[in-house]
Amino acid sequence: MTQALAKLPVSLVYNPSFYRINTALVTIPLLVPGLLYTCCIEVESIEETGAADRIKILVNSGRSAVPSISAIVEMPMSELWE
Repeated sequence: MTQALAKLPVSLVYNPSFYRINTALVTIPLLVPGLLYTCCIEVESIEETGAADRIKILVNSGRSAVPSISAIVEMPMSELWE
């Protein structure tokens, strides 16, 4: 990336049988080249056995339906409440 980008939609694609995410679509107001950004999104495991699945993260440019950047996060197994 060589120029700043604004208003980038970031979406999460996940299995609703495994997770509850209240904010599956976030807009990043500004990305400037060379800076590190952190975005926190709360993910709640709702699978009774604590089994895990993957979550896909898609960053779109707004100019195309094809994501500009994508990542797959392999979630760890969740600890069970007693």
